[in-house]
Parts: sequence; structure tokens; C-alpha cells
Amino acid sequence: MRKIIVRVAIMMIILLGMLSIKSNAASLEKTAEANGVMLSITADNGQVKSLSATFQIEGEVTLDTFKWADNLENVLKDYRYNKLENKLTIYITSGTGESLANEGRIILGTINVSGNGTKSYKINLTNANLVTSNYRSLGEEVSDNPDLSFEYIQNEETRQSFDMELEASKNILNPGDEFEVKVKVTNFQNITELLVAGGQLEYNNEILELVEVANVDNENLEGNNIYFNETNFKFISDKKLVENETLINVKLRVKQGIVVPKETYFKIKSVDGSAANGDVYPKDESIVLQIEEAKVEEGISSDKYIVEEDIITNISPNTKVSEFKANIKTEQNIVVKDKNNNTLGEDELVGTGMILSVGNNKIYTLVVRGDIDGNGKLTTNDIALFKLHYIKSKVLQGVALKAADFDMNNNITTNDLAQMKLFYIKATTLD
Repeated sequence: MRKIIVRVAIMMIILLGMLSIKSNAASLEKTAEANGVMLSITADNGQVKSLSATFQIEGEVTLDTFKWADNLENVLKDYRYNKLENKLTIYITSGTGESLANEGRIILGTINVSGNGTKSYKINLTNANLVTSNYRSLGEEVSDNPDLSFEYIQNEETRQSFDMELEASKNILNPGDEFEVKVKVTNFQNITELLVAGGQLEYNNEILELVEVANVDNENLEGNNIYFNETNFKFISDKKLVENETLINVKLRVKQGIVVPKETYFKIKSVDGSAANGDVYPKDESIVLQIEEAKVEEGISSDKYIVEEDIITNISPNTKVSEFKANIKTEQNIVVKDKNNNTLGEDELVGTGMILSVGNNKIYTLVVRGDIDGNGKLTTNDIALFKLHYIKSKVLQGVALKAADFDMNNNITTNDLAQMKLFYIKATTLD
């Protein structure tokens, strides 16, 4: 956001004796100076006791500050800015009964405007009331006001600004997902800390639903708190904020049952902040969120078993199907089948050479430690098969060979046989 400053003189000629302000009674004149938009009124005759005037600001700018002129002494003065309509209305009344005019001209003050980039804008006097010693105008609309357009002149040394930043915990979501958006204040310029900040949240409530806004306290009005209206999503904070600090945490949920894929948004708008020396209006900020159908991850993992490309090892003897499944992590459907492709029941034992079917097309072969014959147990038959392999009388191959590697060091040695015998007599266990 850039605060841009330009000076223009706006003159309203009041002709005494007229009952209204004529269409040619107001004009816009560009001055040589470039230090703001200076507002002034000139009366040809009579004593000006009080006045009000409304100025319409047109273009992609808003009022940043209005500074009263130094020569306005012994007067009662006030101004109102309608941000929604981008109008500034000024009220001045003589506090002594004397005329406000100084040699016929009243300098009201200077407007500083804020906008993005370098663009043109216009200021028009749209309505005025003037009370003089001779008559009072009725506030008729001033028409045929010449347009005055000009480019901003930047004043980087004194402008105050900050930006809003939205940081989503994730931008690609599935129906039912919860996520958080951090709303942060960044890029402070000529601001040490913000004392107050307010704004409004916006999102598509047909796609997203609000879960909570962190640090909301609608009852305790003491201390540095954030107040949030769940009806219109407006908030205000009187928590002191330094640069890069999080203003609020917003938790949302993607609604179930929506048609996907779909793109949606989350936005913060109409932000107004102050460091106690004028309002600062950062630009609106939004993020795009992609809603997609939940993808089922292929493959599996396990904290207990060793899962390789197409084989699962480190399964203990006497493991039931239900226990085995409980130690497999996957988003897909899994089925344990025997060597003949029959589906096993939950209480049956997992054996070497059996198959784990994952989803529609992924298959893993299972290896149970010491279960060489594939019945899911470690028995004397497995010990006998190991001995025959060791003396090369009946050599083991494939998953049966892997099952014989009881200590899982990738070598078939006498230590495997010793550990198998200890496990068989229940002198040791496997974790």
C-alpha cells in the first residue's frame, strides 16, 4: 500500500443575494505545490459565521488523514469520513461570532489519501451549507463541477503503512478437512506497533464453515483482547501488535457432501489499523484454496513389521490375522489369503508364503520368522527343515529361506538354529 500526497485548491465562490449556490459557483484548481489536497472556500462579501461542505473522493484511493489548517483559531470544528461512500464532510462554526474568512478565503485543511500504485483520482465538492451575515444557503448540490485528475506524488519518508498476510496450514483440502489460517500484520513502515486493528473475514459459507477464532473473548472487555462477531465476521483487536505478529488464528472446516474438485477462497477485508496518530488502511488480502476428492494412498507401512517392495518380514510365529492387520497402516482395504488364494478368518494364523492383498492390485508376500513350512507356527518340523538345509540335503529357497534366517542378519548359521530352539521351548520371546 502506498500513501500518496497531492495538493489542490478547491474554491467555492459564494455570491451574496443569491438564494442558492449556482452551478458555476464551485471550481477546482490545481496548485503548483504537491504536498496534499488543500481544501479552501472563498466568500466575496459578507461575514461567514459557519459552514459545512462535503467532498467526494473518486478513484482507487481512500482518506488516510485530514489535518486542519493552522489558521483556524477560535472555531468549533469537526469532520466525518464515510469510508463506505468515500466522502469527507467538514463542519466549522465561529466560536466568537466573528467572521471565519481571512481576506475572503478560508483554508480548511489538507487531505492525505492512500492507494495502491500510481493512478489518477478526482475530488469533487458535492454539497455545501454556508451561513453569512446576509443569508443562509440551503445545501443545494453543486453541479457542473470541473473534473481534475492527476497522478499521485509519492511521499515515502512520512507515509505509514502495513500489510496483511494470510498463512494457511494447507491449501489443498478434502471434504471434512479442518485447517487453520493465521492472519498476520507485516511490512510496517513508520509504525513501531499497532494499538488497534479491525476488519472483516469473508469466505464461501456453502463450502467452508467456521470452527473457531482463537483468542476471542466477547464478555471480558478488559485487557488486550480480540472481539469477534460470528454473525457478520467483523473483528476488532486492542492487542498491541508488532511487525510479523499473528493478529488472529482462524480455524475452518471443509463441508462434507460438496461437489469436487472446487476452488474457493478465504479473505480479510476492510482492515483499519492505528498507532494512535491516524488510521491506516491496508489492502484486502485473500488466499485461494483447492478442494479435491480425497486420494487413497497406495501401499502400506508398519511400526512392527519390515515392509519392502513386495514382501513383509519380521512377523512373529503364532500371529493371528486380526493382530497382523492391526499393525498395518493403510487407507485401503486389506485381505490376508493363503497359498491357495483363500481368504483367512480373523482368528487364523498368518504363515510364511501367504499373501496380503492391498486395494485392487497391490500384493505382498508374508514371511514369519522360523515358520519354514508355512503353517504360521515354529515347530519341530521347521527345525528339521533347517537342519536339512544346513547340511545341503534339502536346500531352501525363496520365502522359506528368509524364514530360516531367524536372527534376520541375512545369513543362515548355527545361531539361527539355536534361537529357533530357544523360542520353541519358550526360553525366549520375540518383540
